[in-house]
Amino acid sequence: MLMSSLKKNSKKVFISSTVYDNEKEREIICSLLENFDRVPGIRFDCYLSNHPNFPISPNDRTTKHAFDICLVNVRCSDYFILLLKNRYGEPAIENNGDKISITHMEFRTAHRNKIPR
Repeated sequence: MLMSSLKKNSKKVFISSTVYDNEKEREIICSLLENFDRVPGIRFDCYLSNHPNFPISPNDRTTKHAFDICLVNVRCSDYFILLLKNRYGEPAIENNGDKISITHMEFRTAHRNKIPR
């Protein structure tokens, strides 16, 4: 019983940004969220695409592009955080006739799915 109640109170937070110019900031935000204890019973699990705990199945590794795996994880998140700094990322994804970066597409996916940002 305790396990299911903890699962209900575990919130998934997708942290989106270009990785290399926001590495410290991503770590700080993740640490703050994962150590947040002001509301009893609420726990935040951070999804960062460059971390070993990023949800990827062995089947995903062989059948999906990294971009698609990120977008699936955005859609499964309860919250979305976007960090912007100096870089935009490689415009590599076709979207409505434009080429945009994966970070941009992650934001659009969160917005389209009404995930709190």
